[in-house]
Amino acid sequence: MTIQTDASTLGWGAVDGDQEVGGRWTILECTSHINILELQAAFFALNSFCIDLAKGHVQLQIDNTAAVA
Repeated sequence: MTIQTDASTLGWGAVDGDQEVGGRWTILECTSHINILELQAAFFALNSFCIDLAKGHVQLQIDNTAAVA
């Protein structure tokens, strides 16, 4: 499974093949540093796409080097 995620100060999104998920940040969340938002986007994506995944591999593709590190 390969999941691509992205975040901005307005919201977040993720794609796994032809499935998409995303949302807007709350007023409090949008004040967080972009590195935090990118990590939260990855977390939300994993919660959305991998809820029933018992075994397997997941590759996260994130365009933020701090979040990847």
